[in-house]
Amino acid sequence: ACANCGREFFRCQITRETIDEDLIGTMHLEDGNTVWADGPVMKAYRSGGVLLLDEIDLNPYLMILQGILEGKPFYIKQTGEVVKPAPGFTIFATGNSKGLGESEFIGTTALNEAQRDRFAMYLEQGIPSISIEKRIANRYIKMENLDIDDKIKESVFSWVALCRKSYEAGNLTQYISTRRI
Repeated sequence: ACANCGREFFRCQITRETIDEDLIGTMHLEDGNTVWADGPVMKAYRSGGVLLLDEIDLNPYLMILQGILEGKPFYIKQTGEVVKPAPGFTIFATGNSKGLGESEFIGTTALNEAQRDRFAMYLEQGIPSISIEKRIANRYIKMENLDIDDKIKESVFSWVALCRKSYEAGNLTQYISTRRI
């Protein structure tokens, strides 16, 4: 979507070990001098880009994002600079627990309520229909130049459909995700 719109895209993969400096930036040595290097959040903030905080519910301690989520100027204490978001700056986050920590995905945590409240909206992605997943799989197979017999593909999707029905009936605790297919 960003490529089609000519927008810069920045992705931050959040982990339990992610710290403020991973997102905002840090001082480092360059030719014997200490210089500031923006992290992906500041790069997106300055450029008016699109920022994705992927798997935000793996780390509940990133409170440095509060003002950024509100679109307020950000003070970089290491340099004394105040950075204002460029027009168009947009921030998205993904997570498996809707920020509440409840999930079958190991390691997800509840986000601070104040942080959750700073997101303008939440969208829940349900399980796609088998027909949509077939289109996704076929696009991937074509993109990767894989040679998979149509009968094998149909067998896989028949199995997936049976697993989904069992999941919906409460007979399985996990469904077969699009990524697993």
